[in-house]
Amino acid sequence: MPYAIYPRSEFADRVDTVPLMSDLEPSDLALIAEYYKLFNSGNLNAAKELIRNNMQLDSKLMNAEKYNRLRDCLLAIQQYYFDNLVNTNLVIWY
Repeated sequence: MPYAIYPRSEFADRVDTVPLMSDLEPSDLALIAEYYKLFNSGNLNAAKELIRNNMQLDSKLMNAEKYNRLRDCLLAIQQYYFDNLVNTNLVIWY
């Protein structure tokens, strides 16, 4: 059963699906410049809309939701390890 305290993780019921990220390409530079122009001017809705309309950017920009998902996945694995190995003395420490 997944850990309720890590809602973005499906572990331990199944392996989490974490999308791959990509590096920026030279062909992305005009869109990235437009994104940061909108972002820096405070027009966050238009910046988000630019990403929605150009989905190739989504895998190239990190945001809080992506970070928080990775965090929950990592912490769920650590919690599982702690609950099922460390606390049960199944780990042999050298």
